[in-house]
Amino acid sequence: MISSVENFDDICNAKPRFQFMKILITGGAGFIGSNLSRCLVNKGHEVVVLDSLLRGNKLDKETFSKIKFFKGDVRSRQLVLEAS
Repeated sequence: MISSVENFDDICNAKPRFQFMKILITGGAGFIGSNLSRCLVNKGHEVVVLDSLLRGNKLDKETFSKIKFFKGDVRSRQLVLEAS
């Protein structure tokens, strides 16, 4: 979980411990989630975003085309299992 902007920068600038990972980002269409999604996609990771879009969509078109997107609520166990 990202708790601060410093941690976000650390994640985006760090050398990856693993070559490629599948990463599920809840709230990935928001401001922080969309920037994290773009960062991870650009590093070559498989990114899955789960977001209800209640507060809009900050994902840019290029990033959106490279991720798998699920619209819905994180409280839906079935949707979370499907997304992961």
